[in-house]
Amino acid sequence: MSDRGMKKWAPYKSLVEQSDSLIELKKSREKVSKPILSLDQEEEINDFLTYYRGQECTISFYRNERIYEMTSIIKKIDINNRKLILEEKKSIYFEELISIKNK
Repeated sequence: MSDRGMKKWAPYKSLVEQSDSLIELKKSREKVSKPILSLDQEEEINDFLTYYRGQECTISFYRNERIYEMTSIIKKIDINNRKLILEEKKSIYFEELISIKNK
């Protein structure tokens, strides 16, 4: 009798066609709807950006049906394009913001 090795522990990836479907299913389960900010939360973000002085901050934002959180320093607040330009040349649009706090 031969041993199947690791094959017996991977029953859901036994068919190539199934692996793509399982990946899509996993991605769909991780999707989150965009949170609706209250007026107080919007005012808190506005106040933070108004009095921001170059300190490191933690930013939560919504993009591609997921919520991300990162710690960075804001290099520029671009009011014309309505976005924050961070270190590492990353940018976050105002519409994507959920919260900003000092680290």
